Amino acid sequence: MLGEVFKIHVTKCQHCKGYMVIRAAITNRSEVGRHLKHFRLEHESPATAPSRYLEEPFEFGYIKELLESMHTTDH
Repeated sequence: MLGEVFKIHVTKCQHCKGYMVIRAAITNRSEVGRHLKHFRLEHESPATAPSRYLEEPFEFGYIKELLESMHTTDH
């Protein structure tokens, strides 16, 4: 993704142009935060914006009525 966004070759050293090897990938959220904090980089997620509109609960009432009518009908 870094290569796509920033147009850099992520496995090539920016200084000596030698190839680098990925040794590890940190996927645990708390570990990522710990490493970013160590390098004095922003390690807190930004606040989430509130919803733009109130989402009303949606129910399929007609399906409930259909199922109830199927159970009450004698075969």
